Amino acid sequence: MRFAIIDDEEYIRNQIRQLVETYCEEKKIPVDCICYKEAVTFLQEYRASFDAVFMDIKMPGYNGLEAAKILRQTDKNVPLVFITNLKQYAIHGYSVDAMGFVVKPLIPYDFNVQMDKILQRAAAQQVNAVTIKTATGFQRLNIKDIFYIEVIKHKLIFHTVFGDINGWGTLVSVEEILPAQFFSRCNVCYLVNLHHVQSVDKDVVVVAGEPLKIARSRKKEFLTDLARFARVGGV
Repeated sequence: MRFAIIDDEEYIRNQIRQLVETYCEEKKIPVDCICYKEAVTFLQEYRASFDAVFMDIKMPGYNGLEAAKILRQTDKNVPLVFITNLKQYAIHGYSVDAMGFVVKPLIPYDFNVQMDKILQRAAAQQVNAVTIKTATGFQRLNIKDIFYIEVIKHKLIFHTVFGDINGWGTLVSVEEILPAQFFSRCNVCYLVNLHHVQSVDKDVVVVAGEPLKIARSRKKEFLTDLARFARVGGV
């Protein structure tokens, strides 16, 4: 697992790193901690490849809450735990969907409670999320947030609830990492998330309000996949 630790105090960064590494060692989980002393550097270098982020609230420059709001513009899913001196700051964490908070001085038991929650979230996301390659790095998406995927030459466009995200690769490579029971091709250009199919009329499927052409050669297989999905009720 990979963790980001953002705190302007070196001894706190080191303490968090040690707590994370001790926890993961006991669970026999490979671990990699990346530390930052200021939020601006973390945001500039951020790629959606972390399993969790530990962030101090009171820091010079961007404080933790300001940094978290910027983080959520690009990654709405990564678990975020605030490190704070004052409990009253914790209530503000709800505005950025923080998983929890730990009060300084750090107590191993309280910290491990947050690690347990992170581990549970990570296990669920192994099934419910996917990491895609983008023009600037990688981004993790919840499967249900994807409407459909479009390919133009070797450029992929992920149409999502958050807007369009540009990626790289082929539909074949994407199909290999997505759960087959939830996705089906309606033609050579589109891979459809069956969760978001609204209607089918002749040779057109409407996905999240967008009409997409169903190719004659793929119509039977697509409708079979859709019927199977509807029969089991999705997830």
